[in-house]
Amino acid sequence: MSKLNLINCYYQSNKHLVLTFLISFFVFAISGETSALKNLNEEIHDPKYVWMDKQIKRDLVAFEEEGISLEMLDKTLQNILASPEKGYAYLIHYKIINNKITFWSPSLRENHPRIINFINFITEIAKHMKLPDVEFLLCAGDSFERPIFLESCQVPIFCIAKRTHNNKVVLFPETEYLSNRVHLFSAILHANSIHTWENKISKAFWRGSTTGGPYCFYWDRFPRPSLIVSSYYHPEDVDAAFIKGSFYVDEEPAKTQILRFKALEDPVPISHQIQYKYLIAVDGNSWPSSLPWQLLSNSVVLKNDSDYIDWYYEALSPYEHYVPYKNCEDLLVKINWLRKNDLLARKISKQATSLAANLFKRETIAVYLYKLLLTYSKLQNFQPQDFENRRDYPDN
Repeated sequence: MSKLNLINCYYQSNKHLVLTFLISFFVFAISGETSALKNLNEEIHDPKYVWMDKQIKRDLVAFEEEGISLEMLDKTLQNILASPEKGYAYLIHYKIINNKITFWSPSLRENHPRIINFINFITEIAKHMKLPDVEFLLCAGDSFERPIFLESCQVPIFCIAKRTHNNKVVLFPETEYLSNRVHLFSAILHANSIHTWENKISKAFWRGSTTGGPYCFYWDRFPRPSLIVSSYYHPEDVDAAFIKGSFYVDEEPAKTQILRFKALEDPVPISHQIQYKYLIAVDGNSWPSSLPWQLLSNSVVLKNDSDYIDWYYEALSPYEHYVPYKNCEDLLVKINWLRKNDLLARKISKQATSLAANLFKRETIAVYLYKLLLTYSKLQNFQPQDFENRRDYPDN
């Protein structure tokens, strides 16, 4: 934020002084994250990260007894490659040896964004810490839930989201958008200074795409389309719409019926969404990718109950950092409850913003990745070898 904006915020009202200071501090902290990685050796022992150990242990508990052998990894890879749908596994084989990361993928191009950004971030961590030698399989998709792949897994698959009962997947932080996060977080914190709690609109807001289908005859039973129905019948409580350019429903009568309830609308900038007191986070194909910035928004996040989890969910507590809802009927109940308990709602929003400002820093993500790789390496009972020294892969 510029000095001029800071001065303007101050003169608008003295009560904005504390908020302005916090924004300046957060932006300064975010901008200095790269240099903060130099302190990783100390950070990994900080008690504030104990929740990470719990999540990682829970993810890997199924492999504690037998461990992870080279034969198990090879068998898993061979079985998935033998499937006619192997390309939809979005599988990447990574190795970290002597602090250098290499990879091979049967279906993804070398310049795939999720590959490039993951390698860059691991390389950045390796500049400041000695990483364990590990060899692992990673899914570059949003989830790894298909039975035809899970039945083949003898080793854990790294993925950015999973269902709670899936003991074949170990969660890891998404690194694809880290490069854009400084600008995004700065913009959000600046918007927070403009849209103060007292001036926010007391209504739940959502905009998004039609992921989470397929939508056929019972389209209104799915989480996202049901929001459109609620918005139609309760416009004073919910403002929800699918956006232009992200409407993927071709089946009839679902397509016509959805558009009859609510026409497609233009995308709404995040800085404008923040003017609402309540922001809805709802599953699409898997977890809601909007949740990180919504937690930072100084609005209350209304999150649908779901068995999809992300790497940081262990750090979240309902009614402390967000408000859960079961269905659209319950959503209306929770909106009414928040309106009647405005002081508590404001407290929840502040707690979420404070948590998110630290949770999504590069430093925190680096600590999680290091802890994950270290714990994984202790279950691995073989020494990884360079690709060219060990095996020949089949043609893609």
